Amino acid sequence: MGTENREDQVKPVEYSIATRDTLGDNYEYFCVVADLVATEGGWGFLHCVNDDGQRSTAVTNDVPYLELLVAANGIKSLSGLEIPEDKFPIARYGWPDEWVGIVSPKQQGRNKRCSCGSGKKYKQCHGEHAPGT
Repeated sequence: MGTENREDQVKPVEYSIATRDTLGDNYEYFCVVADLVATEGGWGFLHCVNDDGQRSTAVTNDVPYLELLVAANGIKSLSGLEIPEDKFPIARYGWPDEWVGIVSPKQQGRNKRCSCGSGKKYKQCHGEHAPGT
């Protein structure tokens, strides 16, 4: 797992949070796999895609900031946000579910056509959940 240049992160389309509260006993394991230190405050993630459909994740240790950002702007408006590097100093290839090699229950339909209407399969699209999932 590597990092990437900021210019490759075009737009965030989803977010997630990893804390002891959200992951329970799996938090420590997740942090090891994600190459992150298991902190008391946890980690926040903006799931991003570039124009070619490549996935990346902007990472912050300021979980309350991410929660406020999403609460104030809503998930749908994430695509218009410019990611502040001082708040999201870490970048990773792929999305967190790809880091651990586990498909989340929300993404079981990843080989179905994306519900955005692009005609792409879920795995290559921007992260909208496939119909019926």
